[in-house]
Amino acid sequence: MPFLRSLLNIGNNRITCCCGVLLSHDFKRFGSNYLRKRLDYSLFPTLDEKDLEEQFVHGKGPGGSKVNTDRNCVVLKHKPTGLVVKCHEQRQVETNRKLARKLLLTRLDNHLNGDKSIETQTKVIFEELAAKKEAQAAELREKKKQYKELLESKLKKCSHSESLPTGLESQSSS
Repeated sequence: MPFLRSLLNIGNNRITCCCGVLLSHDFKRFGSNYLRKRLDYSLFPTLDEKDLEEQFVHGKGPGGSKVNTDRNCVVLKHKPTGLVVKCHEQRQVETNRKLARKLLLTRLDNHLNGDKSIETQTKVIFEELAAKKEAQAAELREKKKQYKELLESKLKKCSHSESLPTGLESQSSS
């Protein structure tokens, strides 16, 4: 499982990337269409089954003897590039095959396109959103600070004006 998930820390948001699918609080706030409109999918690679070498191996990790004896872990190799992906996310072989292909597509996109890959574009978008959010928070902090200073100055004027009449009364009575 750890080889399938990677965490991106952008600002204070924690974004989980699992098989090339991003899950985040901002995803719900902005919607998936927000990202789709800003991402360039023109360079995204496609997989040809004849370029893949698929193996089924024994799984490892928690789950008891069932996981250790069944061959439900999928190892995909992309022959032209030599990229290898191992997926043992689920117990079902078919689910692992689908997830391995998604993961291989993501890795292939990162390998071939670098800065223009979907994952990098998404990371840049979330960094921009985090910077925008931080700028808004800084602006709000500054406004709160100015408002607090304004209240304090009014309070000083009010307390100063209240002390003058009492002082005038004491001078006039003596």
